[in-house]
Amino acid sequence: MDTPLAYSPDGSQLLIDRADPSRGSVHALFVAPISGGQPHQITPWGLTDDYASWSSDGRTIVFGTGGSLYRVSPDGQGLAKISLQLLDGSSGGTAFDVAFSPDGRRIVFSLGGPEPGIYSANLDGSDVKQLTTGPTDGHHANWGPAVG
Repeated sequence: MDTPLAYSPDGSQLLIDRADPSRGSVHALFVAPISGGQPHQITPWGLTDDYASWSSDGRTIVFGTGGSLYRVSPDGQGLAKISLQLLDGSSGGTAFDVAFSPDGRRIVFSLGGPEPGIYSANLDGSDVKQLTTGPTDGHHANWGPAVG
């Protein structure tokens, strides 16, 4: 079963989450051309989430799984965990629901754990900033248009 997640910035590709019932409902991320053709797998089975984001230049996809954030190119190259560097020096919490800033320089994400809320960081996980506080996690944070 395929679940659409996000269109590429130029609209030519679709990022999908594919379930494989023969693997016990394990999922992986695939990129499919909008014009037709076979989707290609970009993450190993078991490394996916229900929320992902493309960079504005279309070169990078960010997603979360198992409480961690990852980045990968649309061709599946360069898969890497984003090591969040929180102010207290920990990498703590459960990170999820990540999205790119419009300029592609930062990400916004939700963090559960001792300090739940919505945070932003550089793509490499540095310069983490807490944007909201509250008794519950924020979900599906995203960037809006500039207000001026």
